[in-house]
Amino acid sequence: MNKSKEEKKRKTIMLVVYHEWSAINATLKLSQDLIARGYRVVYLGPSNFEKPVVNNGFEYKSYEDDFINERLKYYRTKIRKKDGKMPGPLGSLIWRNRTIVKVHRDLLKRLEEIVAADVPDLVLLGPLMVYFSIPFLKLGIPILNVNFSLITIRNSVVPPTFTGIIPGYKLGGLLNRVVNITAWSIRLLANVFRDWRLFLSWSLSLSIFSFYKSKKEIKKLGGRLRETALLPRLLLPELVLSPREFDFPRLPTTVPRCYAGTSILPHRREDPFDWRSIDKEKPIIYFTIGSYADECDLRDKLYGSIIEVMKQRPETQLIFQIGNEKDIETFKPLPENIFLYKWVPHMQIFPHTSLIICHAGFGTIREAIYFGVPLIVFPNRNDEPGYAARIAYHNLGLRENIKKINPPRLNKLIDGVLHDDTIQHSIKEMQQVFREQESSRKGIEFIEDFLKNVKQDTVR
Repeated sequence: MNKSKEEKKRKTIMLVVYHEWSAINATLKLSQDLIARGYRVVYLGPSNFEKPVVNNGFEYKSYEDDFINERLKYYRTKIRKKDGKMPGPLGSLIWRNRTIVKVHRDLLKRLEEIVAADVPDLVLLGPLMVYFSIPFLKLGIPILNVNFSLITIRNSVVPPTFTGIIPGYKLGGLLNRVVNITAWSIRLLANVFRDWRLFLSWSLSLSIFSFYKSKKEIKKLGGRLRETALLPRLLLPELVLSPREFDFPRLPTTVPRCYAGTSILPHRREDPFDWRSIDKEKPIIYFTIGSYADECDLRDKLYGSIIEVMKQRPETQLIFQIGNEKDIETFKPLPENIFLYKWVPHMQIFPHTSLIICHAGFGTIREAIYFGVPLIVFPNRNDEPGYAARIAYHNLGLRENIKKINPPRLNKLIDGVLHDDTIQHSIKEMQQVFREQESSRKGIEFIEDFLKNVKQDTVR
C-alpha cells in the first residue's frame, strides 16, 4: 500500500519488538511522544498483538499468523509418504527442523515485502529481533536498537543480567572486573554449548541451521554483531526504555546508550477490572510468576506457600494472576481472601496494591516502582536474576530463592517488606525518580540526533 501525501510529509518510524506484552507496553509511551512530535509510528508483528496496539491508537502491520500456518501446512504436505502417512520418528524430526528453517526463510521474505510496500525512515529494533534486521539491511533502512530489557553486549564493568551478581563498591576496580569477566565467560561459554547442540541437531536432520546463515547474511549486508548474554545484537546506538537510576552504575561505553526515562503509559487502554469482590480499603497483595509460569518447576511450592500464608492473614486480600496455569485447580478450595484471574490490568490494580510478589519480570518491576509498590521477587529464568539483583541493590524490596520458600519464611518476608521503613523509603524515592522522568524527552532527542546524523552521512 502506497503512502498518502500526508504520510509522506511525516517521517515514519517502525517498531519491531519481541512479541510479549511487557515489551509492547514498554514502547507505548515512546510511540505516543513520537506521534505528538509529528512522526508516524507503525508496529510490525504477529496478528494476535494487533488489536490491543490499535486500541491504544497506533498503526499496526501484521505478518499474519495465517501465513505461517499455511507455510507449515504446505511443507507438511510435501514430506508425506506416498500412502499419505507421516514418516517415523527420525523422519518427523527431519521434517520439523527443515520446516522451521523454511518457514523462517519465507517469513523474512514476507517481512521484506511488507516493509518494501511502506518504507519507514527508521526502524527501532528490539534486542531479541536481530534476525528480523535482514529485510531492513537489504533495503538500506537505518536501524536503532530499542531495549526494553537491560541486557547488554559483553563488558567488564557490569555483570550479565542472567546472573544475580551485584557490582562491588569500586566500579572499575580490579576485583570487580575479575568477577564480571568470569561471569561473562561462563555465560558466553554456555551460549557456545547451546549453539553447538542446536547445530548438531539440525545437521543430523539434514537441515542447514538458518540462524547461522542469517548471521552470515547480516554481516554480508554490513551489520556488525556483538555477543550478549542471550542472542547477538547489532552494534548500534541503543535506546533503553528505563530510567538510568534503576540500573547499576556504569562507566562510559564506546556505543552511544540513552536511557529514555520512565517509558510507562499509565492510562493505556486495558480491559476494565471488576472490583466488586475486592475491598480497596483493605491491604492488597498482587502475586504472579509471569507468562512462563509453566516453565517454573518449583511453582507448586510457591503456590502452596502463598495460599497457606493467606489463610493466616484473613485481613489481607490476594489478587492472584495465574495466566494459563491449570495446576492451581489442585489447591482448591481456596481461602475467601484469594481472588484468581487469568490476566490482570496492572495500571488499574497497582495504585491500590501494598505489595507485589513476582518473578522479577522487568515490566512488572518498572510498573511497581512507578506506583511506589515494594516487591518480593523470586527470579527463575533468563534475565530475571539480574533485575532481582537491582531490586536488592536499590533496596526496593527483597529477593528470595524459590527453593528455600515455605509458609513461615514467606510470611516473614511479607512482614519484613511491609514494616521495613528503609524499603518503604527507598521505593518512594525511586518512584519519585520515575515520576520526574515521566515527561523526559531524552528518547525523542536521541532518535532525532540519530536521524540527523544518518541524513548527514547520506549527504556526504
